[in-house]
Amino acid sequence: MGQFTIRDNDALVGLTGLEDLTTIDHLNVEGNRPLATLRDLGARSINITMDIRDNESLPSCEVEALVERLDWPPLMVFEENNGTGACPP
Repeated sequence: MGQFTIRDNDALVGLTGLEDLTTIDHLNVEGNRPLATLRDLGARSINITMDIRDNESLPSCEVEALVERLDWPPLMVFEENNGTGACPP
C-alpha cells in the first residue's frame, strides 16, 4: 500500500481489522485522541516514513513496540505530542 492515513477520528481506540495490512510505504496516524494502541496493525514493513503524532491516549511505548516488531523499519520515524502511560507486555 502506498500511503495509509488515519487522522482526526474521535471514535478510534484501536486498529482492529488492520491485521492483514502488511506493507505500507508511508504511515500517518495523527490527531486520534482516544487511540490507545497500535497492536492490531499487522504491518511487517513500513518502507519510507512513519509519522505518529498528536494522539493523546497513545503512549510512546506503543510506537516503539511497533518499530521493534517490523521486519523492515521505515527510513524516517516522526513521533511527537502523543500520550504517556504504560504498555501491556
